[in-house]
Amino acid sequence: MKIGILDIGSQKISCFIADIIKDKKPVILGVGHHQSNGVSSGTIVDMELACNSIRSSIQSAESMCGSTVEEFIVNFSSDTIQSKPVNLNTSLDNNEVTHEDVKKIYKKIDDLNYGANRQLLHKIRTSYSLDRNIGIEKPIGMKGSELIAGFNLITTDKNAINNFIKCLSMAKVRVSDIVATPYASGLGCLNNDDLY
Repeated sequence: MKIGILDIGSQKISCFIADIIKDKKPVILGVGHHQSNGVSSGTIVDMELACNSIRSSIQSAESMCGSTVEEFIVNFSSDTIQSKPVNLNTSLDNNEVTHEDVKKIYKKIDDLNYGANRQLLHKIRTSYSLDRNIGIEKPIGMKGSELIAGFNLITTDKNAINNFIKCLSMAKVRVSDIVATPYASGLGCLNNDDLY
């Protein structure tokens, strides 16, 4: 599967085109860079300039690759990104943990109030505990009275992310996923013990 990766910074915009095959390392097929215009501190400050910079970076990578890319994973940088740890629980009544119990906890995330004008970017599960026994990795099938899941919730300002998405749309970028830059950096250089 061929996919584009866009790194939109305040100094430069980088585009990587990779061929991703399951259970193999990605192969970089094309790389493009362009000076970042219209972006300041991760915020779109001029739609037209930012759009042109994004398109130029993509065109350079596609030229090197020899073909176009349909979908992109895009990083999102903003000084409005916030991280909030939360613990959510569900009662088990001394029964076994089921997939439905885990789904109930994840459903609670949708009902949380993130604050005025905030939008959820990532819900990163960091831990499970069962009746105060911490470090549970896979609780399905275990008995207990209460399951608690810890999450790191990454949110951002709605207007900032909506302007970012609008700019990508103007640049004809079809987004498959948006990743907060600090999270992407962590995924790139930390192991599971460091992350969680």
